[in-house]
This record gives sequence, C-alpha cells and structure tokens, in this order.
Amino acid sequence: IADKMATGEPMTWLFMGDSITHGSGLTYGYDGIAQAFEEFVKEGLGRSEDLVLKTAVANADTNTTIEQLDQRLTNYNPDVISLMIGTNDCSSRVNITVDGFRANMVTILDTMKDKYPDAVIILRSMTPFFNDANREPYREAYMNVVKELAEQYDAIYVDQYTALAEATSTYTWLPKNIFTDNLHPEANGHRVMTNQFIKALGRW
Repeated sequence: IADKMATGEPMTWLFMGDSITHGSGLTYGYDGIAQAFEEFVKEGLGRSEDLVLKTAVANADTNTTIEQLDQRLTNYNPDVISLMIGTNDCSSRVNITVDGFRANMVTILDTMKDKYPDAVIILRSMTPFFNDANREPYREAYMNVVKELAEQYDAIYVDQYTALAEATSTYTWLPKNIFTDNLHPEANGHRVMTNQFIKALGRW
C-alpha cells in the first residue's frame, strides 16, 4: 500500500461485506467505516482524488457475495479490496458449513487475485456478538478460516475482534455505547473499526 500511495496516482479503495460494513441506518445516519476512512484518506492524507467505494449489503454471506460478484467486485478496478464477511455465514439460520465457507472464500479470493493481481487484499475479522446463540458457538471456527486464508493469500488481516471483545467484557456498559444491538456496531463502533483498519495499513 505504501508503494502504491508513493506513486501519487489516484487509488480506488473498495469495501465489501455485510450490514456491519454497510452501516447506514445501523449507525443512525452517522459515518460508517467506509465514510470515516474516506475522510481520513482525503482530509488526513490529502489524497483528494482517491475513490472510496462501498458495495457491502445487509444480510450478505459468501453465497450471495459469489452470486453478486459483478455488483460487489468486478465492475470496479480497485487498488485495495477490503472484505469483512462471515457473520451471517456462521449463523445456524444460514447453514453454510465451515468447509462451505472456506470454499466460498477461496472462490472470492481467487476471483480477486485473477481479476486484480496487483490489488492489495485486506480481510477483516468479525466483531463480537452479544447473547447470540445462533452465531456465538460457531464464531471462532469461521474467524480462524479468515485468518488462515489471509496468510495463504498474503492479505492484510485486521483483527477487529480481540480488542473489542476484551473491552466490552471488561467494561460492561461499553456495548450500549458502541453497538446498536447485540450484533451491529453503531457510529462509535465504526470509528473504532476505522482506527483498527488504519493501524493495520501502517498509516496511523
């Protein structure tokens, strides 16, 4: 990323994912991670010609992402691709197995590599869940897949889970201040994710 930025050429940053990346109403109209990062890029780094795109959509899982790759990925020419997916895959209501999730992720990542061989790929982990019996028992296995594939595909891995899980378990009032519900970060939560994202890119 530093090498790409050093050329001075405008860059395109693409955020893919589900409702947690989409934000929108779940942030009560305040900036989500893509908007907050765009502010950082254009105002903080002075890269006014860079383009930040968000193709995340509520309820997305790896099945629907594969079905919609034209709309979510291949209609663009990104220099950097950020993907956060798995929160819905690991739900017992969706029934995508760990092996199915891994296979789908490989399909998505192979498409990224084939279509945009010079793009930097960023894989973001899940954020914590609270009292979600449909997801919590399965979360760790799916998160491990993302972490393993980040290493396999030489992608940047952003651990959004550990610090948030430790903070929300230590300060029991915190979830009400950074999460809209038991699943979705609200505006303050998106600011935390944005800070984590910037740090992982080495731009903090």
